[in-house]
Amino acid sequence: MWDTVIVGGGPAGLSAALVLSRCCRRVLVIDDARPRNARAHGVHNFLTREGTPPARLRTLARREVRRRGVTLRRGRVTAAVRRRGGGFDLTADGRRVATRTLLGCGAVAGCRSSEARGLVRIAARLQPLTGKSRVDLRKSL
Repeated sequence: MWDTVIVGGGPAGLSAALVLSRCCRRVLVIDDARPRNARAHGVHNFLTREGTPPARLRTLARREVRRRGVTLRRGRVTAAVRRRGGGFDLTADGRRVATRTLLGCGAVAGCRSSEARGLVRIAARLQPLTGKSRVDLRKSL
């Protein structure tokens, strides 16, 4: 079981993975390699990386989080279900993944804001001082 699974390997997801890995958490990032900013010429308002092509930024970030022990998996999350007793079961490319905490930095396939039934929509707050992360499910299902 993973401490945290992050759905989405863009700048936000990889930044969260880096923070959590530094808190000694077992982190898995699942990303479908279809970045929303692929057409952009460069990223903006990202400290020390102004104008860097998005693909280059992702390459640098993936290299850094791998060095910290984060596992990166190419795939697409198609379902997320809250388990009794805590945690979540995810389905990613037909495989089951279990996690204590789910951080949504990307999209769950087929989940539109108007049809979240059966999928967990996540709003997460990291609490770095305690070394814990918490998921707010009040807006889910």
